Amino acid sequence: MPKKSKDKGSRYERKIAKIFSKAFNRDLRRVPLSGGLDIKCDIYDPFFDDFPYFIECKHREIFTIDSIINGTSELYEFTRRNTILSKESYLISKYKQEPIPIVVFKGGNFKQDMVIFNDCYFTKTCDYQNFKMSFNNFVIIPLNEFIKKCSKTPLTK
Repeated sequence: MPKKSKDKGSRYERKIAKIFSKAFNRDLRRVPLSGGLDIKCDIYDPFFDDFPYFIECKHREIFTIDSIINGTSELYEFTRRNTILSKESYLISKYKQEPIPIVVFKGGNFKQDMVIFNDCYFTKTCDYQNFKMSFNNFVIIPLNEFIKKCSKTPLTK
């Protein structure tokens, strides 16, 4: 990956870590060395391992509404892979429930930060009545709305 692209991704991960840190009143950080520390997500809590979300961050100009609607967006594959990695996480054996895998993204037609996740997590994750976009079994929500209404409950043992 070219240095400029890697730096853009690192900046985006730090930005998202700050947003979640403020919302959850935690000191969340980006995982060093992009997936180092045997942690396969991008954002983690270095002090407590009960954070309820398994966050992957993507900032790419190729994300378009058309590709989401017609099912060809890379976001679907990123979300599927993140779901698999969250199920393989060491946290699974430690807690009664798994961390909920989400992908936070921006770019292309999406000028604001967005969240995509599998719709099987929808009721566990968010208290939404009216706002959501759902395509191909995935839910897409603006990050600011997700932060307002997402569950803040830590994982339980």
